[in-house]
This record gives sequence, C-alpha cells and structure tokens, in this order.
Amino acid sequence: MKIYKISQKIHPIGTDNISAPEVNWNAMDNYGIWNVETVSKFLSVPADKYIYKGNVNLDVLNPQLVETLNADDATKGLLDEEAKDLYYDDATRILKEYNDSPYYNSKFDEWRDLLVTDYDEEDIMNLAREMLARERQEWGEEDMSSSFKDGYPPIVVTRKSNGTFVINDGNHRVTVWKNQEYDVAPSWINDEFKRARAKNK
Repeated sequence: MKIYKISQKIHPIGTDNISAPEVNWNAMDNYGIWNVETVSKFLSVPADKYIYKGNVNLDVLNPQLVETLNADDATKGLLDEEAKDLYYDDATRILKEYNDSPYYNSKFDEWRDLLVTDYDEEDIMNLAREMLARERQEWGEEDMSSSFKDGYPPIVVTRKSNGTFVINDGNHRVTVWKNQEYDVAPSWINDEFKRARAKNK
C-alpha cells in the first residue's frame, strides 16, 4: 500500500490513511449529478482529463457562506431596516418582559448577554440585529439537514493555475466536514494548474 502524506493537497479516492466523509457520487446536487460533462458545463471549461475525482485537503479550502456574511452584516447594523421590520416588536417584547420579571426565568437565557434594565432604542435594535443574525446563520444548517436525502454529493473545486483552491460548489459541506475534523473533502476537481502546465510544455 502506498502511503500518502497529509501535506499532499490532492489524494486518490480510497486512500487508507486519511479520514474522509462518505459521499454519494451519484447523488443529485443543485446542478444535477456531477461528472466530467456537468462540471465542464458548470464551470465553462473543457471536458478533458483535467476534470477528475479526488480527495482535497480540507485545510486548503476556505468556505464562504452567504448566511454567515449576512449574519455579520446584521450584527454590524448593515441590515437595520430588515432587522427593524422583522424583529423590532419581538425585541421590544422580550426586553419589556425581562424588565417586568422579578425572578429568574430560563426563557431569557438565549438572549442573556443583550438584556438590560432601563432599555432604550439602541438596546432594542441590538437585540433585533442579533435575532436577524441568528436567523441568517440557521439558513445553512437547515439546508444541510434537508437538501440531500440520498447522502451528500461530492463538492466541486478548482485548483487554480497558481496552485490555490476555490470551492465552486459545496461551501456548507466543507464547513460541516471541517467541524467534524475530517482530513479531506471528496471532490470533483477542475485542475487549472495541471491544464496550464500541459499547455506550457
């Protein structure tokens, strides 16, 4: 058996000494079932031998989650109009109930860090922002639990000509697999690095 070092960035499928999540290579993703032709069409690249299956080290993949960015925007006050429309009344009610309650009540625990006595407009908005941020953060968690009934499909990544990696599809899966402390992500790889080197020979 050949031993592969985890410092290697791409590993063959089935490598024994690294931990990889199970995926269903025939599972439907948002764009269909991934194969050379569908990856080629999705990324507008040639359907050639530089699109292939492999396990990519998770430490070279940096997911960008839309809901995380939205949650950050909400916390920073960049989505205040939406926070006010959706959660201002709820935030006001929670702060009022907290102020009116003479005893400890566990129902306030999830908002404990944002609850104050003698609250003002800014305190209400701070709580409304946090409520919106948590809603946005939960979007991805709901997607992961409900989207893939037949098991997770592999992700799609591009190794760019400079050797860095970009996630084209599967940001949520990468985030989950990193949290689960796997070594690699089963992937369809569009290898611009190898394609560029072949052209330059």
